[in-house]
Amino acid sequence: MYVIMSVEHPLAAAKKLTFDDIKNEKIIGSSRTSGIDIFIRGLYRSHGCKPNYACHIPDWAQRVVYTNLGKGITILPDLNYDPQKTVAIELDDPMNERPIYITWPTQQHRKLSPAAEYVRDFCIHRYLKGGTGQSC
Repeated sequence: MYVIMSVEHPLAAAKKLTFDDIKNEKIIGSSRTSGIDIFIRGLYRSHGCKPNYACHIPDWAQRVVYTNLGKGITILPDLNYDPQKTVAIELDDPMNERPIYITWPTQQHRKLSPAAEYVRDFCIHRYLKGGTGQSC
């Protein structure tokens, strides 16, 4: 997971961030029932505090826009961001990893489209950590 912020944020030059670096920052959160928001609340709870939410925005791209406006930081997986406006800094914390699960039908039930096969294979190759190839 990465801390996403404006290039103008005081922490933007850091190579990695710890929880202590961000614990008092305003957070641009996702919807309160989303997996990412549940993860963020768990991260803060593991450190004995609560996130200081500036707002909740379901769309990740809109959360990045709000960070660029200086409204706070957000925590997201590593995605492609506009390097002119946004930095993504790795969160150095034991809770940093978030499991990702995907499922797909077997060949006998339904064939995946080429696009779905591509996403499945990408996830397996990028995220698989020593398994059977059936989970990532």
